[in-house]
Order: sequence, then structure tokens, then C-alpha cells
Amino acid sequence: MPDTDVPQNTEETIIKKKAMKKYVSKRDTSVTIQLSDEVREHVGTHFDKGLPGSKFAVADIDTLLQMLLDLFPEKIKKTKPDDDGRKRLSFSFPFDIGTCNVVSVDRLSDQEYDTMRRMQRGTKVVRVVESERVFPTDECQLVLSGDNNVITIYPGEAAPPLPDSPDIADPYWDKHVFIAG
Repeated sequence: MPDTDVPQNTEETIIKKKAMKKYVSKRDTSVTIQLSDEVREHVGTHFDKGLPGSKFAVADIDTLLQMLLDLFPEKIKKTKPDDDGRKRLSFSFPFDIGTCNVVSVDRLSDQEYDTMRRMQRGTKVVRVVESERVFPTDECQLVLSGDNNVITIYPGEAAPPLPDSPDIADPYWDKHVFIAG
């Protein structure tokens, strides 16, 4: 008899000596993705309201991944292959999937700009501004390795990875900041 706490379309497995959870599409069982515990922790920052950055409006990571798999392939907005073989999938939902709390500094008011500071976010230091504004989004980005391991998932527009330090020049992150409310 199956464990009632684990969705029947999910199996725990050990891959490359890392604990991985495998997710299978209900619509097409040939479509699978895998999530490591390490990546699960990182993606958890997009559910933690206490950290700055974009947030998902769904209950948890498992629910989100199943929703994404159930959209394959009809709802994929665009696919952008990276030079290193990663697959970047952009999804558009018929509803707001969360909030995009990364904003161009050009959209900041003078008052918001004056609150800019640096803050630890996971293993990275990021630039943050204080604002009560909310930016709902129906977009979600899923980045997979060549063998369909999840690298990251986040709500909002496509953005490059954070640089190792906010002092490293980056064409995107030099012009964008995280919103903290």
C-alpha cells in the first residue's frame, strides 16, 4: 500500500550520490524532472516570506513542480538553451503564480532608492530596497540541467544567476534590485 504522505507520481531515489526526488508528469509519463535536497533548499527561498526576492503563491515546492509538469509542453512560453547545456523554460500561467520582487532601479521612486542596502540572501549578498509595492506575475522560470535535474525555479521574468558578489559587474544585476517589504 502506498505511503499517503508521498504523492504517487513521486519516487525517492539516490542519483550521483545525492538524494533526489523524481517528479513524473501525469499527462506524459516520459516527462520527468529531478530535484536534489540542495536545490530544494535554494528554491525554498522563493516560499520564505522573511527573505527578499520573488515569492510563489502556491503551497509548496512539490505542488509547484507538479503544476509545471502538468503544463508540459503546451504552456511553455519560450525555451532558451544556455551555452553550458542547461535548459531554461519559461511558463505563463492563466493566473498569478506569485510575485516578482526583482525590479529595475529605473522603476524605483527616490524614496525607495534611498533605502538601498546589502543583505545576505542564502549564500549571496544582494542589493535590496524597502518598498510596500507588490508586482504580481503569471510567469515562472524553470532551469534544468541537460539530464533534467532542477537547477532553479523562480517566479517572474527570466534573469541570469546572481554574481558571487554584488561588487562584480553584471549587466542585469547592476540595474536590478530585490524588493523587501
